[in-house]
Amino acid sequence: MPPSELTLASSRLLYTHEEKVQGVAWMGPRWLSAGIDHCVASGTLDGGDVTRTSLVLRAASVTVTPNYVLVPSTYGPVSVLDRALRRVVGTLDHWDTCRHACCVGTRLFTASYHGSIREWPAEGPFGPPVAQQPGWRDHGVRSSGDGELWQVDLKKSLNAFAVEPECVWAAFHDGVRVWPLVGATPGKRPVWLAPHGCFYTLALVGERVVAGTAGKTPRALVWWNRRTRAHEGSTPLDHSVHRLRSATAHERAWLLGAGEEVAWIRDPAGLDDAPVVTVRWPGHDLEDCALTPAGDLIVAGGNEVRVWTGVLDVRHAA
Repeated sequence: MPPSELTLASSRLLYTHEEKVQGVAWMGPRWLSAGIDHCVASGTLDGGDVTRTSLVLRAASVTVTPNYVLVPSTYGPVSVLDRALRRVVGTLDHWDTCRHACCVGTRLFTASYHGSIREWPAEGPFGPPVAQQPGWRDHGVRSSGDGELWQVDLKKSLNAFAVEPECVWAAFHDGVRVWPLVGATPGKRPVWLAPHGCFYTLALVGERVVAGTAGKTPRALVWWNRRTRAHEGSTPLDHSVHRLRSATAHERAWLLGAGEEVAWIRDPAGLDDAPVVTVRWPGHDLEDCALTPAGDLIVAGGNEVRVWTGVLDVRHAA
C-alpha cells in the first residue's frame, strides 16, 4: 500500500470559524465542526449552505450519537443538540470541566478533566440549557444531572477516554488506565498499563487500544491488546498527537491522528508502518479530523475546516 503525502494546496476550505476550531465530525451527508466561538457549524462537502447553531459555552469537541450531537465545553457542562442542529435540548452537567463525551450504542458518557467518568440515561432527563454568560466556569456547584448511573473518580488529569461493554479506558497525564466493568458498574481498582507517559489521546481500533503522547514525554504511538491488556508495541513520532479517532472507509477500519502541523491515516494492521496518508499543514496545531465512508479526510486547523477528497481511493482500500 503506497503512502501518500498531501499539502494544503490539494485541500478545499469548508468553513472559517471566528476563532479556533476544537472538533470535527461526520454525520452523513454533513460534516460538523465546533469552535471556541460558541457555535457548531454544519454543511455538505459539495459546498452547500453552512448552518450555524449558537452555544452559550465554548466548544471543546463534538461527538455524534444516534439521537443527539454532544458538544462538551472548555469550562462546564456538555450541550446536547438535536441531530438537525436546530436547538440545544439540554445539558449534561458534570459539575466539573468536562471536555470529553462518547457514545456506545445509545449509552452516553462524559469525562471530566479531573478524572471522573459518568454514564447518563440515553433519553435523559437532561438539565436545562445553560444560560450563563460565555466563559462561565463551574466551580463545583451541581445544578442538574441527577440521572447518571455510575461514577469513577481518580482526581487525575484525564485527557481522553473510550468505553466498551467490558471496560472503560482512559488516557491520563501519567499513563493509561482501564477499569473492568462488573455488572453495570466499573471495578473500583483500575489497572495501570505499562509503559507510562503523558498520554493525550486514545482510541479503540480493531483488537487494539492505541494512545498518543504529548508534551515532554518521548513522542510516540503506543498500543495494547484490548482483550489481554498486554503491551503490543509502539512507534516513535516527530510530533505530539492531539486527537486519535477510529473510522471506517471503504468498509475498512482506519486510525486517524491529528497533531502538530500534521494529520494522518494509518492501517491498524501495521501501526508501526508509515501512514498510508499524511497531510501537512504548516503553522497550525491540528486539533481533530474525521473520515467519510468514501475516504474523504476532514481536518480542523486554526480557525479553518478543510477537506482532502478521495485520499483513501480504491488503491488504498484494496
